[in-house]
Amino acid sequence: MAGHSGVNLIDTADVYRKDDSERVIGLAIAGRRDEVVLASSQRRSRVLPD
Repeated sequence: MAGHSGVNLIDTADVYRKDDSERVIGLAIAGRRDEVVLASSQRRSRVLPD
């Protein structure tokens, strides 16, 4: 993991591989959550107001 090199920021979004990215990252940081800054974006809805 990049954390061994001093990297502690992980940026992801729900549009990467249909939510698989966030699941895999959760597994990767299990037990080290307090050492990681996790940024996640959510896609905008394309629903238009009436």
